[in-house]
Amino acid sequence: MPQLEIKNLCFSYGKRQVIHQLNLSIEQAQFTVILGANGCGKTTLLKNISGYLQPSLGQVLIAPSPREAKPGQNRRGQDVQKMSVISRARQISFVSQDTSEHFSFSAYDVVMMGRTPYLKRFQRESPADRQIVQNAMELTDTWTLKDRLITELSGGEKQRVYLARSLAQQPQILLLDEPLSHMDLKFQMSTLSLLKNLARQGMLILAVLHDINLASQYADEIIIMKEGSIISRGKPQDIVNTEHLRYAFAVDVDIVPNPRTRMPIVIPYQ
Repeated sequence: MPQLEIKNLCFSYGKRQVIHQLNLSIEQAQFTVILGANGCGKTTLLKNISGYLQPSLGQVLIAPSPREAKPGQNRRGQDVQKMSVISRARQISFVSQDTSEHFSFSAYDVVMMGRTPYLKRFQRESPADRQIVQNAMELTDTWTLKDRLITELSGGEKQRVYLARSLAQQPQILLLDEPLSHMDLKFQMSTLSLLKNLARQGMLILAVLHDINLASQYADEIIIMKEGSIISRGKPQDIVNTEHLRYAFAVDVDIVPNPRTRMPIVIPYQ
């Protein structure tokens, strides 16, 4: 089965339906970006996949990871809502766009929290846990921040620390909601390169981005949402065009090829 499968997903906030009978399947080793106008349901979709929100109707199924599968267990999808919190945290990690913090842990301690699903109650982290945390912080270029308080970091630094925390969880599925919003161009590019490399190593990565040009250059696949539904899905060169963007965002733009990669670049009208 696919690594992630969503069947007839519906979700409402009170009487306002936000997700409308959405169906989606994604294989592992894929870096997929979701695009869409504000309020179209992108964040709500990620929260339903993560298990943070419970669907009004439908299911979110994930393939069991090899380390979580029990002897003799088949490869049928697991319903995210029926999984234990620990099992879910070992397989899915969600990086929120909210970078506000109200506690004064060091950046290192924040990343170490990613190991919580693997530790028993009152158990201290092992040398292996500490090595996993160091590796995650080195990958995200946050090791030099390890002794600084999370409350003292810039927005972009916090986002990289939270990404490191998620990598320390060693998930099969990584969900990211606007992970680049506070980063400068250098770290936007290095973070997207990291995500693409992680996908090549087998991780399923699903990210919400607003920068269409960055999505076009780095994503394996792009999904465009409008009013709680998927209106288009495919490779960037097939999806990023004037018709799709006009329908999704109500704007007129020009599309030109990147002179190096030949991938589409969006140029707004003057």
